[in-house]
Amino acid sequence: MWPTRVSNFCPCVYVGVVLVVSREGTVMARADEKWFEDREIDGRRCRHVSKFYRTEFAVSLDFVKARWRSWSRKDRGLFAAAFAARHKLLGADRDLLDFLIDNGDDEVWNLIGQLLAREHPDRARVLKFLLSRVMESASPLANYYQALGILSAMDGVGSLRECISYLKHALIKHRQEVERHPAVRWWKLGRDRFIYMDYLSCSATLFKLTGVEEYRANLKAMLEHRDESVRMLVRTVAISSGIAV
Repeated sequence: MWPTRVSNFCPCVYVGVVLVVSREGTVMARADEKWFEDREIDGRRCRHVSKFYRTEFAVSLDFVKARWRSWSRKDRGLFAAAFAARHKLLGADRDLLDFLIDNGDDEVWNLIGQLLAREHPDRARVLKFLLSRVMESASPLANYYQALGILSAMDGVGSLRECISYLKHALIKHRQEVERHPAVRWWKLGRDRFIYMDYLSCSATLFKLTGVEEYRANLKAMLEHRDESVRMLVRTVAISSGIAV
């Protein structure tokens, strides 16, 4: 998992990959109770764990459809964040995923990207969707890059050959952004972390797709960065991608 946002309501549990951000604690607390719970995992008491980790927990498509329009963007993001933690699709989960593809926004799509890559049976649709998000969405893009890496690991690199040239072009832009932001500024921590995450995760996915050492070297070079937060991001990306640095 790649923690790419810092949550002020869920400090210790990653849901999917991107953590939902909100400064409106009262609203989040009410919505949070629907989809998250405190529970013990491996002998540790964890807060705000997605209920979708439990196989017996299910939500019908009709339930979500009936409430989708009335939910705020934050409510939708909370649901998507919790649902993204599902390990295996069960029951109506496939229908829920399709609904989120058709009715979501950038935040929802970002949250469900890896679940799509792991579990959705229509692989051609998933690849088309992820490529469209990478080409059309603004930063952060790290989740989409990791999802493409998951696809390559599960379906073979051949199915993703078409996206390599685009990722190479994207990496140039990410490198330019990193060069314009040589340090992670504490007053713009979230934004600057996204800049580095996009660069690192794009490099990692290109390495997985091509095996070209140049892309792994990008990660190794960032291990020498003066900022410890950047070095931590490198280690997170490397571990999540299964890349030795």
